[in-house]
Amino acid sequence: PPFSSFQISINILDSSFNVPSTASWKRQFLITCDQVVINDRCILEKPETTAEALQFLSRYTTEHPPQTVGSVIVTDLDSKKRYLSVDEATIHLRGPIPPEHIDAMIKEGLILNCAGALKIEHDLVQPCVLRIDGGEDTVKGISQETLSRLLLMALKEGLGEGDKYK
Repeated sequence: PPFSSFQISINILDSSFNVPSTASWKRQFLITCDQVVINDRCILEKPETTAEALQFLSRYTTEHPPQTVGSVIVTDLDSKKRYLSVDEATIHLRGPIPPEHIDAMIKEGLILNCAGALKIEHDLVQPCVLRIDGGEDTVKGISQETLSRLLLMALKEGLGEGDKYK
């Protein structure tokens, strides 16, 4: 099937969420997300070729750090209501990524699946990263904090719509 199904367990620490501790939900949410990299006023998606990946990675400098912009949408499949957030992060580098590191990553091919050919968790990129303004998980694709917040919003609002918990 094109979509996978999984269960998420959320610890409810918000005291305004007055639900019996024995409550359990049977709710369905569709979670979608996307991300681009912005560098020097250009939007960079996944590179289509190794030449484009080389071009993207060569652009990243201390003067023009890459920025990620990611969106998360949680859709309540019962009510059809959507909850949306956009997260941004800036990756400050110590200097340009060395050409030999770029060549090695291109040969591996994994960066062709990443927006802007940017994979900060790669062993050859990590030493180049000075700091990240914004969450590291935002750079990697989806902010866990944002996803949790949107799911809690959907759960809270959904409680008034009939028997949503048992």
